[in-house]
Amino acid sequence: MTEIVVAVVNALGLVLSTACTAALGAIIPKLHKTEKNTQQVLAQVANSHTVNLRDDLDAKHAAVIRELTALADVAERNHPNDPYSKARRAAESRRRSRRPRAWPAYLGARFRR
Repeated sequence: MTEIVVAVVNALGLVLSTACTAALGAIIPKLHKTEKNTQQVLAQVANSHTVNLRDDLDAKHAAVIRELTALADVAERNHPNDPYSKARRAAESRRRSRRPRAWPAYLGARFRR
């Protein structure tokens, strides 16, 4: 009887070890693929830039404003009677005058700055 028990335990051990090996054979390639994908994601999201994003955007915004102002100056020189050019000159004139705008009397003194 002990020989039968030993034979059954050996057979069971052989079956279990074969099943575990097969399972590991299926799982290990998936783990390698997951590790590779994780490394790719980490490389893409790594915070390795030296410029602050806000500072970069502010610098680009300032450059765009400079270019637009230069283009507006060229357009004004080439087309001085254009309505946009007249409005721009009027706005600059108001800004240079530094006089406060007339406060509407109907709003009263309590709303004045």
